[in-house]
Amino acid sequence: HIPFLKNFSRYLTRDRATAEDLTQETLLVAIEKFDQLRDPDKCRAWLGVILRNLYLGTIQKSKRERRLDYHDLTDILPADSNWRERMGRDGFSDRVQHQLDRMSGKYRQALVMKVFGEYSYKEIAQELDIPLGTVMSRINRGRSFLREGIGNRAGENRVSRIL
Repeated sequence: HIPFLKNFSRYLTRDRATAEDLTQETLLVAIEKFDQLRDPDKCRAWLGVILRNLYLGTIQKSKRERRLDYHDLTDILPADSNWRERMGRDGFSDRVQHQLDRMSGKYRQALVMKVFGEYSYKEIAQELDIPLGTVMSRINRGRSFLREGIGNRAGENRVSRIL
């Protein structure tokens, strides 16, 4: 689960060094509280909640706002994924990133968690503490916003295949 934690922390912090610290702190807390993991099948979601809570605690302590800005699309993609190939090299990924940057934070966060973080709808609902229907709606609206913003048929087809 370490690659997932690194990617998720990079998305949240937007800084590689801070993300590494957050990932390490998450693992330390997880080791300390491992006896509290009720369902081993949900270990990844449990780790994600720990990471997110640590991140939010850091934000509160420093009195900074939590930033939902999507930073570098290729930076949060799992290293073993084929997203880079599927996105292509014709500037398509730049257009997708531009649309993600323009998207409302609540839609972007749910969409990024689903598509790039590979969370289930239920895990997203639990982590964001919102109803499942709201998660589904936000992801659907985020996908629609991406499709509309790409603007060409080839792009729309490619977005549909990716999302």
